[in-house]
Amino acid sequence: MLDVARGLVRIHNRYDFITLNHLACSWSLTKEGMLVQQGALPLPDIPAQGSTTVQVPFAFPEDHTGWDYWLNMDFTLAFDTRWAKRGHEVANAQFLVTSADPARPGAFHSMLALQYRAEETSLVIQGPDMEVRFDTECGVISSWLYEGVQLIEEGPRLAFWRATTDNDRGFSNVAGEWRSFGLHWLRHRIDRVHWEVIKGGRAVKVEVLARIAPPIKSWGMSCIYEYTVYGTGDIVLSLKGVPAEGGPKTLPRIGLELRLPKQFECVTWYGRGPGESYADTRQANRMGVYTRSVDGLFTPYTFPQENGNRSEVKWVSVANSRGTGLLAVGMPELNFSIHRYTVEQLERARHTYELSDSGQLIWHLDYRQNGIGSASCGPGVLPQYELHCEPFQFALCLRPFSIDLVSPSALSKQVPGPAQ
Repeated sequence: MLDVARGLVRIHNRYDFITLNHLACSWSLTKEGMLVQQGALPLPDIPAQGSTTVQVPFAFPEDHTGWDYWLNMDFTLAFDTRWAKRGHEVANAQFLVTSADPARPGAFHSMLALQYRAEETSLVIQGPDMEVRFDTECGVISSWLYEGVQLIEEGPRLAFWRATTDNDRGFSNVAGEWRSFGLHWLRHRIDRVHWEVIKGGRAVKVEVLARIAPPIKSWGMSCIYEYTVYGTGDIVLSLKGVPAEGGPKTLPRIGLELRLPKQFECVTWYGRGPGESYADTRQANRMGVYTRSVDGLFTPYTFPQENGNRSEVKWVSVANSRGTGLLAVGMPELNFSIHRYTVEQLERARHTYELSDSGQLIWHLDYRQNGIGSASCGPGVLPQYELHCEPFQFALCLRPFSIDLVSPSALSKQVPGPAQ
């Protein structure tokens, strides 16, 4: 890549003996999943192990600010061969041409004031078409109603365990180390829940201090949840965690687990896809906007394990058949997976037929996950893809939506930041 904003790209022929004359090249310019332009690119005569610069003739729309634009290049067979038919993809590449500016928060003076009241063990916050109820003893959202639809049944809760993979249990046996520190049975202890009204009544901040640790171990983590509920309906959640000394070298994941009503079957996201991807496998998937059912996101490994993660996600939405649902926006990005099964069910099962529907949807919104590696038959996770056990901080925004009013993509541009 030379200067992709001007359409200048360097193509390198990695064949040892032949040119690229057997290939056809096509290109497309997309705006966060929407096709803007496309065309064919004649390939010059590039000798084996040689390279040359080509000009991709795209042109930006007159107003191209506020969105990510991607240049996609596909190299396919130009004619039938003995091993594949014409049109078979041999290689592809994707380049970020220009990126969107960060989401701009709405003006606070235009937000409606929230109504709030403290009950015996709850804090109730009400705004236009929505009601959020915090459990002030357990430090979680116990109910979130939007237009009469229940959005969350449990959570969000910090989660650090994942159903171990074949590679986690392989030669490196990182799963054994994780278990020795009790990461598979972490529990929350809520030390303090404090709330205050800010922004002239147009926002409410809820702070939860927690210790997360296994029941019989001295090691644990001190964590802070900071929820800011805005008059727009957004909830920005900022999280911090500091592990005690003497803990494991790595963690399986750092993220949030939410339990959702099972009717949120339609999942749409802007990030790597369409297949699953992790820190060390993500380049097999392109950036784009994808839609799948919950079942379509599940990878049915013969031996059930962690699966279905999508990485480098800018935003992800879940919706019911009416198009009402919940949007999660990364600040700046996140990983997500959603299953009918709990992590514990995936960990216990030895065959897919042993899995049974939990009756809820288990939605993971992760800051990071440990890489996958190849330790079932080779080396473990490379150092640059390990998730080290060290202090962390991340944030995301949750917002109810109705597809009849606004698309998740447009809504993702309008969320407030954690410091607003």
